[in-house]
Amino acid sequence: MKMRGLFVAIAGLVPALAFPCAPAGAAPPSWAHVPGFVRARAGWQSPAGPVSSAGVPASQHAWPEQKVTASDWASGDLYGYSSALTPDTAFVAAPHAAVDGNRNAGAVYVYRKESGAWIQVQKLTASDGAANDEFGISIAVSGKTLLVGAVVHDAAYVFNDYGGTWTQSQELTVSGAVGFGYVVALDGGTAVIGAPGNNGFAGAAYVFKRLNGAWSETGELTASDGGAGEWFGKSVGISGNTILVGMVPPPAAGAYSVQGAVYVFTRSDSGWSQARKLTAGDGGIGDGFGFDLAVSGSTAFISAPIEQVGTFNLGAVYVFSNSGGAWHQAQKLIGSDDTGPNVFGFYSVALHGNTAVVGVPGASFDSALPNPPSLEGAAYVFTRADGRWNREKVLRASDASAGEAFGSSVGLAGNGVLAATMPEFGGSPAPDAAYIFGPINLGVTAGAP
Repeated sequence: MKMRGLFVAIAGLVPALAFPCAPAGAAPPSWAHVPGFVRARAGWQSPAGPVSSAGVPASQHAWPEQKVTASDWASGDLYGYSSALTPDTAFVAAPHAAVDGNRNAGAVYVYRKESGAWIQVQKLTASDGAANDEFGISIAVSGKTLLVGAVVHDAAYVFNDYGGTWTQSQELTVSGAVGFGYVVALDGGTAVIGAPGNNGFAGAAYVFKRLNGAWSETGELTASDGGAGEWFGKSVGISGNTILVGMVPPPAAGAYSVQGAVYVFTRSDSGWSQARKLTAGDGGIGDGFGFDLAVSGSTAFISAPIEQVGTFNLGAVYVFSNSGGAWHQAQKLIGSDDTGPNVFGFYSVALHGNTAVVGVPGASFDSALPNPPSLEGAAYVFTRADGRWNREKVLRASDASAGEAFGSSVGLAGNGVLAATMPEFGGSPAPDAAYIFGPINLGVTAGAP
């Protein structure tokens, strides 16, 4: 029997967030309420077994850090639910922020680094936003294009950077799609948008292509063996000619009923086609494989946040590599039990070349089970050398305190890392915040924040 105590405990602290229900005021449609489906997200392991924390490089040093918050933050905004980072711009979403009196309409806050300091420069909202739209439940950025999902509105919004000002340029929709915008991914002129509520929650993912500045739908992706209630489109990722789509049904009474899977689609002259179905080599029912994912080039990180490691459900992230078109499991990253069962990889995974970040908002440094977990949270940075991923750094907020759930969402770009806190997940009354670390010398050639 797997121990799911911490998962259930965290679930009881927050609204049902898939699709989230409003903490106050009118609630989204009844199909949006899925009890116990929350985000929470330590160490690494080769296929042969775990490596202890003693393996962390002795050369680690303090990384530059800046804390940012929303200028008009209010309790219940869920600031930090999703985030993204470029070398010079940071985006932090608050999908339950009130806009012009409309509760849970949602907003995205934009920060720019000027004279060495990150400052808020904009607050983005949807041109046709309404109460409970949850604009910002998902965001993705590529170059000067930002994609923002609004799941209850069944839409995704495109913003472009025009001379330093981000401006809405298009609203993307698909007739009949349910849950459209729950997750989004973006790579250059191609976007992928998940709609896990389609067809009785069998789910789908839609591909959009930019041509002459305008975005249009070019394909609908579904699982070849999918069925009702399986939530295909729960997670999505894109890199070049590869799209990954996760299929993970929500838990019933705090426990998953299936293992989960990730489907690989490849692009050819005739469009996108399913090429592979990925599962964990040692996975089992209830692991939540595919809950979150990230793909960069020939490497994919896929989380299984309820994977049992030893006694507890510490969670794991599986590394898959693509060699000659064949994807294979190359490594398994896990958490140690020094911070309790922290549900490693539950939503916050980011990958950029040879650097990856995994958020662990359930990490508890001041206490562990059987005492109530303290949930300060952490973000683990991994770097790749000689084909292997090694833990490089454990990031924590400099002013960490119990219940802040640091690492609820993460971003990665060039030589910088962003990690957001989510006190509303951890039971703390403290304001939400995001922390930006950088520049960091990890051998990444892209520009540094």
